[in-house]
Amino acid sequence: MSAARLPVEDRWPLLIAPLALLGLLGMAAVGTPAELLTAAAFGTVLVVGGLCLTAFIDVAWLFSGALALTVFAGNWGQIGLPGMVSLDRLLLVVAIVVFLLRDPALGRRPYVRLTPAHVVLGLAAAYALCSTVAAGTIGDAAALAPLLDRFGVIPFLLFLIAPAAFASEHQRRILLGTLMAVGAYLGLVAFFEGIGLNALVFPRYIVELNPEVQAGRARGPFAAAAVNGVALYFCAVACAVAYATMPKPWTRRLALAIGALCLFSLIFTQERSVWVGAIAATVIACLLAPPLRAKLVFGAIAAAVALAAAFVLVPDLQQSTGERIGEKQTEWERLNMNHAAVDMVLDKPLLGFGLGTFKENSEPHFQLNPDYPLSATDTELHNLFLSYAVELGLVGVTLWVVGFALAIGGAILVRGPPELYPWRIGLIAIALMWLVVAGLVPMVQPFPNYLLWLWAGVVWPWRYAWSAEEGAGDERAINR
Repeated sequence: MSAARLPVEDRWPLLIAPLALLGLLGMAAVGTPAELLTAAAFGTVLVVGGLCLTAFIDVAWLFSGALALTVFAGNWGQIGLPGMVSLDRLLLVVAIVVFLLRDPALGRRPYVRLTPAHVVLGLAAAYALCSTVAAGTIGDAAALAPLLDRFGVIPFLLFLIAPAAFASEHQRRILLGTLMAVGAYLGLVAFFEGIGLNALVFPRYIVELNPEVQAGRARGPFAAAAVNGVALYFCAVACAVAYATMPKPWTRRLALAIGALCLFSLIFTQERSVWVGAIAATVIACLLAPPLRAKLVFGAIAAAVALAAAFVLVPDLQQSTGERIGEKQTEWERLNMNHAAVDMVLDKPLLGFGLGTFKENSEPHFQLNPDYPLSATDTELHNLFLSYAVELGLVGVTLWVVGFALAIGGAILVRGPPELYPWRIGLIAIALMWLVVAGLVPMVQPFPNYLLWLWAGVVWPWRYAWSAEEGAGDERAINR
């Protein structure tokens, strides 16, 4: 039975969603009454309008759309929206509410079997929340954002939901199509930034940000060149999976073109961590996949030709790339921060200083080194793993590492259905890229963190099932 044919008394769970979302907005509100009223009104219009279509839209579209909108997370005010309005979070809440309420309204329920990975991740999230409360930073955005987006509560939740939300081939193609669209956008924006066609960059805040910060680098809508590079690479991987799995030739050709654009645009980020991560992730993933080993040499030749063409066609690109490769200042900054972080870990090894407290507690731990100048004493730690060790102690970082190994490693190592083989190889590339860059960049923007854990969840569907009451015939309902 479709949702459109349900009697009114069976649709009542759908009516709860707007009230649930407004309640969440009210509890999370921090601002003036006028801002709260504006956000509530905006959220009401969005949610009510969206829920009118939920009976006809696959929940995979909602999650994919929320993921796509996270490329603007933290910068919605630059586009002109009220300060409290974050479209990506609103749509994500709608997706979760619809996921939880619509299927019971249709006479089905998604069955989620908790595994040791989910238990460890839940413990890690609970521990991080307690650490934030104990440190008194629960109301501080500098701690709340890492807790939700990076450590993080939302990525773990996406990992839990993804196997059921993207259980069918049709739903996975929705995700791939969305990432292809995101990749086309990010690739074009980075290309325009790289060649100086700023008039074609949209939104305008991308080129109007402080030019002294990451000057000459393609920062994209994230306003961070390294995160932009990670997102470009993730979208290129999605395009490769789409090329391997999409049935229509024109779709495969489009995926190939978008993937090539994303990889080509990586040079314009001018981020060494992105370049090293992309090369390492691609080579290792191809070596671990027998069908791709023979294509590795061809790919290396194509990349060399594209790089040479970029140096010839784009003025000053070769010079700026050479300067970035030989730059020492950022290396000294990371060495200073890492040494301070290690000293902080030794000071409070077990429980740490509390999530989001590195900047305010790090100053006494910086020491002048005779081999390089002291700098970057008031910035975020540029090593995610050291950051967890400093702020959450060995207890917190151990929980996170074990959860990561069970979840991401389990998704890679456990053999699944043949149709998910390209996704497993893609997860290897995505995870390696994320690990390399996360060791050198704060990675606080949600998009790369969300996609890593969502992708891992997509590779786990054989661990999930729909309730027995649904019956085999309801597979058609999942795929509609």
